[in-house]
Amino acid sequence: MTISLKDNEAVAFVFKTINEPHIGELSFVKVMAGTLKAGEDVVNTNTDEPQRLGQMFILNGKNRDKVEQLNAGEIGAWSS
Repeated sequence: MTISLKDNEAVAFVFKTINEPHIGELSFVKVMAGTLKAGEDVVNTNTDEPQRLGQMFILNGKNRDKVEQLNAGEIGAWSS
């Protein structure tokens, strides 16, 4: 697959979404290009609807470490 990107455009693949009791909806993601930042507005390409990213996490087993951004190549999660 080939993707054409504008300058500094981010691309991410959400591979799983679960409901977490204290957080709500938690989406697991791999950032393919660029950087995603907490609070940023993105477009869900499945629905063409805008979506605001909530808190972001790097996962380590059952532990969640809160981060402000996810960079290309990283696997993490965000709340919606």
